[in-house]
Amino acid sequence: MIDIHMHVIPGVDDGSQSVEESLEMLREAYRQGTDTIIATPHSFAFSLSPALPRKRFELLKEKAHEAGIPVHLFFGAEILCEPYSMNVNLERLRSGIYPTMNGTEYVLIEFSPHIPEDDAVYCTRLVRDNGYIPVIAHAERYRFMNIRAARVLRSLGALIQINVYSVFLEKKDWIKENARSLLQEKLADFAGSDAHGTSHRPPQEASGIQYMYKHYDTDYIDRVLHENAALLVHPRSQ
Repeated sequence: MIDIHMHVIPGVDDGSQSVEESLEMLREAYRQGTDTIIATPHSFAFSLSPALPRKRFELLKEKAHEAGIPVHLFFGAEILCEPYSMNVNLERLRSGIYPTMNGTEYVLIEFSPHIPEDDAVYCTRLVRDNGYIPVIAHAERYRFMNIRAARVLRSLGALIQINVYSVFLEKKDWIKENARSLLQEKLADFAGSDAHGTSHRPPQEASGIQYMYKHYDTDYIDRVLHENAALLVHPRSQ
């Protein structure tokens, strides 16, 4: 699969805290079935030091190459969107402080867990109206999320990312059911691990991948796990 959501850049957010931990995350991701990753540090990492995430990303690429880890790495961010922060978010996107996904028009956005649906719609519409394609991170984890809400967001031009572990390993039943419902209705567009380390939320895609291929249309799952994300890492314009 192509993982479009991983906190693998060392020492910039609440994900990996060292190069060694990042390399082990990459090794484990490859063992689990991932060969391409978009590294997506939280937006607060860029607020604290705009140049640091990119610098640490380039270091990680160098060290992964030296270690012979056969995973392709690309750069992005996960941007926290709330109504009061949207002016700042959009300015930082326009100025390049916040990166899009591999330089494309796609932007990975997240909300606070208990955000009202109306606020999520407002933030999503602003991102889209400013020329970006919003990708809703770990959509199954929001309390407002259901099939109707997912369709509303998609009608605004948003795409939806789910965490692979949510479909099988997630301990909260409502999150697991949300993820499975989004797949059943073919409303999910991308997959990610949302991995944060080697102990807390490690890469653990294999069981979810197996479950998805067993229970849903295989052509659709091919698109979710690989084909849609290929447009982000290999844009047609390149």
